[in-house]
Amino acid sequence: MSAGVQRLRAVTAVSARVRTLWEGVRQQDASTLLLVNSIALILARVAASGLGFFTWLVAARLYTQAEVGLASGVVSAMMLCVQVALLGIGSAFIKLYPKHQDRPVNLLHTSFTIVTATSLIGAGLFFAVCLCRLP
Repeated sequence: MSAGVQRLRAVTAVSARVRTLWEGVRQQDASTLLLVNSIALILARVAASGLGFFTWLVAARLYTQAEVGLASGVVSAMMLCVQVALLGIGSAFIKLYPKHQDRPVNLLHTSFTIVTATSLIGAGLFFAVCLCRLP
């Protein structure tokens, strides 16, 4: 039996297993799914935080204190600009989605347009402030 056929059989077996697991998940009650999704979100946040901590730990070992401080300031400024540009659109989208469930495209386009516009305005203001403040 060739290696390609063996790989195809392995992929088919994995696909069948995933399909079986998915059917089991779909048959669970809503509270169980909510719990599983909540745990997945928590674990994703913990993993992201852990990787961020590890990244800064490695950066502190490889680069000078001034370079790490500058990078930290740049990342913090970028995260501030992102949060300002989002304007809470994620929460608003979750609240308004049930009203637009039949045609969510309009809500999506409006959300993307608002976030894009505020991102461009925020980036422009940030660069203007940086140019005025930097020597």
